[in-house]
Amino acid sequence: MANLHKNLDSIIAQFALVHSVTLATRLDQMSLDVYVQFSPRAFFIDICASMLGLAGIRCERPSISLMVAHPTRSSPVTTIIADIPPNPVNFYGRDDLLHSITALLLQDQTCRVPILGSAGIGKTSLAAAIINDDRIKTKYGQSIWFVSCEGITSADGILQALIAFLGLTHESNARQIVLESLAARICALLVLDNLETAWDSPDRVSVELLLGKLAELLGLSLIITMRGNVQPAGVTWDATYGQPLTPLSIPAAHQMWIGITHRNEDVPDELLAALDGLPLAITLMAHQGQLSDSTELMEAYTAEKTAFLQRGTSGRLTSLDTSIQLSLNSHTMMQNPNALHLLSGLSLLPNGASYQLLPKIFPSMTQWRKTALALIAVALAYKDGGRLRILSPIREFMLLQHPPFGTCLAELRVYYFGVLAPFNGMEPDADPFQKATEQVSSEFANINSILSHYWSSMPGADQQDEFLAATKTLVVSSVHVSCTDCVPLLSSAIEQLEAREHHEEVLKCRMLLGRLLSGQNQLGEVIRLLEEVERQFGARGDNAEATECAYHLGNALRLRRDFKDATAKLREANKCKEAEGNTTSAALYMWCLGEVLAQQSDIEEALRILSTANAMYQELRCRKVGRQLRATWKKQGLFEQFGSKREAATCLFQTARLLQQQNRHGEACRAFMECRKMIASLGFYRNDSYCTKDPRDHLRYEERFAEALSWLDEAQATFERIGDRNRHTEAVAKLLEVLGSGIDALDLLAMANYFLGRSYDKLDETERAARAFTQGAEIYRRMGLQDDVGRCEEALAALSMQEAEAQNINGGWNEWMDRI
Repeated sequence: MANLHKNLDSIIAQFALVHSVTLATRLDQMSLDVYVQFSPRAFFIDICASMLGLAGIRCERPSISLMVAHPTRSSPVTTIIADIPPNPVNFYGRDDLLHSITALLLQDQTCRVPILGSAGIGKTSLAAAIINDDRIKTKYGQSIWFVSCEGITSADGILQALIAFLGLTHESNARQIVLESLAARICALLVLDNLETAWDSPDRVSVELLLGKLAELLGLSLIITMRGNVQPAGVTWDATYGQPLTPLSIPAAHQMWIGITHRNEDVPDELLAALDGLPLAITLMAHQGQLSDSTELMEAYTAEKTAFLQRGTSGRLTSLDTSIQLSLNSHTMMQNPNALHLLSGLSLLPNGASYQLLPKIFPSMTQWRKTALALIAVALAYKDGGRLRILSPIREFMLLQHPPFGTCLAELRVYYFGVLAPFNGMEPDADPFQKATEQVSSEFANINSILSHYWSSMPGADQQDEFLAATKTLVVSSVHVSCTDCVPLLSSAIEQLEAREHHEEVLKCRMLLGRLLSGQNQLGEVIRLLEEVERQFGARGDNAEATECAYHLGNALRLRRDFKDATAKLREANKCKEAEGNTTSAALYMWCLGEVLAQQSDIEEALRILSTANAMYQELRCRKVGRQLRATWKKQGLFEQFGSKREAATCLFQTARLLQQQNRHGEACRAFMECRKMIASLGFYRNDSYCTKDPRDHLRYEERFAEALSWLDEAQATFERIGDRNRHTEAVAKLLEVLGSGIDALDLLAMANYFLGRSYDKLDETERAARAFTQGAEIYRRMGLQDDVGRCEEALAALSMQEAEAQNINGGWNEWMDRI
């Protein structure tokens, strides 16, 4: 009979439905023990017994009775009894994690697995896939419980849900009843889904205590799914799964899309990239994709943002907006009033913000670290490589529902416009400093987003000049940093300027747009655009701008290999600049003209033009350097007069650099040596940036520098000894470059080793040459300079080859001698 009951329980579980049992006031007056023969379960057992030929057997009440929990006055009147959810149909990109957790659950010992992550990242789907694995079902049988904690806000609520789910009753101690029931199971698996509403609440401590008690049960394995990045305390969670779920890769997103739409055609990566690998967003967009093509979907998402991602009613699993809003309404967010402001500001930064720079970006924000950690805790933001980022769909939701404003927006603009400062007033064909280029490159997408937000939000005219200048500067910088396209940004600015009838600025922006498009090989469009802009500048009487436009038009014609028209335009532009007395622009235009003539094989005329341009450049350069040199000498004298040796040394350093630029290497060398003596007397080397270092660092630096100089001196002496004047001159030039450029002493030491290795190689001292090359390569490797490492290793390889050839020759000679 016991076996029959066990088999019948198994059959019932497989055909069970999800029930919602409403407990009204009348239940208080009813007996809680419902006799089996009057329940639907008893009726079902009678039918099964009849089919098995056991209709005459009476089932005893204690063994198959269903106990209904009596609610307390503080508990809700409705208790949800949840069934195990089905295996997710479109489940991609998590195979390794799924197999890993499944393997852990199949081991003999129990385990505790947290599944964390942001809204819509696929936590519940992963849990459902785990418990629907056939091996998991075989091991745990009917002792798999999947309990949804959605809407539960306390530990008592979790207990009430477990009591109802397990079919228990209690008079007083709910916790003891639940724990005793679960402890009676030898092998059981409990999944608490959407635990965040109970844990992220004022009752957090009680929830963690309850989880700790559940974790103590010897036969119970525990899985929780929870929004956020923080594991609940009180449980020793498996360390392998402590990190939150990551977004899906593009290939996995493609698979999910095709699985839902049943279309094999390629979906644009641009559309999937906009969803940032968020499974819920991909699922909702793919359902829309059953009715629309990818172009229509992209247009709809651009216009409606996350509001477009909804299917049917507005619920957690059917609306992305609703899902994100639940995270915004969490207890943690409510307890941190600055959290929403920070999230709003970050929504303008597609590349995120440096975590350590947050107090500089938002200087007025108090407790910035606590605020940032709150966003990370609820998985609205995450840290990636030292930056604080938010997923693209969350950014779009925030920009639509909670855009940045006031102080937060103003501080963002001030900081990121400051990043652009090195490019202010710079031309696209100028050569910026590498550090400035790297800085703008890392923040390019953020600056572009801030400027685009301004031009697309119908801005007031009071800040227009500032934003127009910043827009032009970003466009210029884009030529050097090879970042994303600035054409949409510039087009937005032109549209706003046209609406306000700022015709001159519109023409300047269009000319800049033409220069930008030239680099993208859209030459036909560029030429038509620049011809129209030149005509309009001429009609306005703005000859200077018309001349500049003619130069850019000539360049575009040259790129299209229309050399005749290009030559005419460049001659026209050069003539105008010479008439204005603008030597700088005239030299530039002449240089470009010479290149066009060379491309036409008019070599003689090209050489004449280029020589003239070069002479003009040299004159301009010498004038500029001379002015700088005179100013530097004057400052140096003033500093020495007032005893400011540190500033005087800096001026002497600048003087030596300027002398080097004028090819006055003898004077430059003496100035560098004098500068070194002055700096050494002050306890620092190179320039002001070294004055703030620890004295021990200066000492170590000077020791390395002295060592490097001695090695370089030895290399020079060896070159002189072997009569290699070219190598000697090269070594001297390197010494001057090193002394004047502020190169790091480690680099100098590596360079000295390389030169020394070459000199020993010339003297056929192979062993010493190999040692020098090896030391040089090791230093370069520590510095991360792989090209220089390769140079040293090539020299070592050449030495090895020479040695092998020598051995072969010697071996052949010995063999020949033996034969004789």
